[in-house]
Amino acid sequence: MSRKARIAAAFDAAAGTYDAASDLQRRVAESLAADIKRLTLPPHPRILEVGCGTGFLTRALDAVLADADWTLTDLSLAMLDKARDALSAPPRCHVMDGEHPDLSGPYDLICSAMTVQWFDDPERGLERLASLLAPGGWLAVTALADGTFREWRKVLDDLGLAVGAHAYPTEDELRRWLGGRIRWTFADCQSPHADAHAFLRAVKNAGAHLPVDGHAPLAPGAMRRALRALDRDGGFTVTYRVGFALLNAGA
Repeated sequence: MSRKARIAAAFDAAAGTYDAASDLQRRVAESLAADIKRLTLPPHPRILEVGCGTGFLTRALDAVLADADWTLTDLSLAMLDKARDALSAPPRCHVMDGEHPDLSGPYDLICSAMTVQWFDDPERGLERLASLLAPGGWLAVTALADGTFREWRKVLDDLGLAVGAHAYPTEDELRRWLGGRIRWTFADCQSPHADAHAFLRAVKNAGAHLPVDGHAPLAPGAMRRALRALDRDGGFTVTYRVGFALLNAGA
C-alpha cells in the first residue's frame, strides 16, 4: 500500500472519532479562518478547500462566506462525507490528493488547515495550488514547523530511542518557499492531555498516527519507559509549532 493510501485509510478509520480528538486542529482552523475573514474577496468567491477533514475550517468560514461557491476536497472519502454537511449550501466534493490537484480553477481563495504536513513535497504542492488562483486570489494555509512535538522528541532523545514523528521544516525554510512570496506568522499551540497515553490515543483517534516510512514501532518496554518519563510531572502538554501562511496571486 502506498504512503498516500495508508494516510487515506487512517483518516477513513478516524472519521467517527476525529472531532472529539482534535480540539487543537479546531483551534488552528478557527485562527486561520480569522485571518481569511480579513482578506478582500470578491462577491460570491470561488473557494477550494484542500484537506477539509470533517469541516472545522469549512464551518468557520461558512458563517461569513455563505454566498461562496465551494469545492471541498480530501484524500479521505469518509472525512469528505462528514464535511459535506458543514455548509449551508451543497458544495462540490472531490476526493483528491491536495499536492497533486486535478481541478482547473481558477479560485479566489484556496485554503487548507493542518494538511500541508502530509504532502510528500509541500513546497511543490503549494506551487501547484497557487497556479490555480485567479488574479488577485489568495492562498491561505497552515503548516507544522520545527518545534512540533518537542516534548515527545526530547524524551525519546534522552532515552536514546528512535523518533517516528515527521521532521518538519524550520521557519527559515518555510519563509523561502515559493521564492519568499508567502507571508508567514508562527505560534506555539498547546494541546494538554490527562497523561501521555491520552496524547497518543488522541493522535490515533485523529488519524494522525502514521510514522515516517521505515520507522519500527517502539518495543513495549521502551514505550513504557517513554510514557513514564512524560508523565513524571503529572499530565502532559504537547506543543505544535504552527505556521500560518498567506500568499496573494497579485503580489
